[in-house]
Amino acid sequence: MTEECRSASARIFNVYGEYCECEGAAQVVPALIRKAIRYPEEEFVVWGDGSQTRNLIYNQDCIDALFRMERKASYPPLVLNVGNEKTTTIRELAETIVKASGKNIEIRYDRSNPVGLSSRIPSTAKARQILGWSSTSSLEIGIRKTFDWMKQRLIGDDKLAS
Repeated sequence: MTEECRSASARIFNVYGEYCECEGAAQVVPALIRKAIRYPEEEFVVWGDGSQTRNLIYNQDCIDALFRMERKASYPPLVLNVGNEKTTTIRELAETIVKASGKNIEIRYDRSNPVGLSSRIPSTAKARQILGWSSTSSLEIGIRKTFDWMKQRLIGDDKLAS
């Protein structure tokens, strides 16, 4: 007789937040935050025209979903989308990051660079139904926390006080 294997699988969409990769090739959120922190030494250039959308989920919301999934693991395996049903345009993201920076940043759009998919929107209805879960962090709060964390890593504690 075989024993059932209880498991769960998450399809995770664009996670951002503290502990992200600050340097090098990064996803759109940390890449734009890094540019805002370094502005005006680094130009604030956004690839594309800003109309493309992303499904962004703050890392604490994602962790919450994963812990809930672990408790509901099943056989056959539980498979759920972990994302945010609210999409964000890259323009809205850039403007939110500029606001978090407190700087007067000129956003420049570069249509010559690749922009990726125009949109990717998961349905998280199954996660709401089975886990009683949905993403709850606002973009503004998640970006502010991520911005502060990255600024501390990129500039250092001594310069944050000034």
